[in-house]
Amino acid sequence: MVEINETWQAGAALSPCGMYTYTIGTDAHWNQAALQADYTLSKRTDLYIEAIYQCASAGAPAVINSIMASSGSSQLSIAAGIRHHF
Repeated sequence: MVEINETWQAGAALSPCGMYTYTIGTDAHWNQAALQADYTLSKRTDLYIEAIYQCASAGAPAVINSIMASSGSSQLSIAAGIRHHF
């Protein structure tokens, strides 16, 4: 498995980041890329948005994290939310 991650502090409140992972299995391989942005509202609260795309080879299903396996060889996940740290 090869993984590359990059985070950049774009300002006092904004932190965009990107990720790429290449995974080799016995009969297949997977390419996965993600983009995420995090915006700090306060010391304990932030907003986030992320998109993850995965593509599998050799007829293998795409499976992102705990999302149900795709019926095809690719899958896209988009999420957004607000986090509050207690």
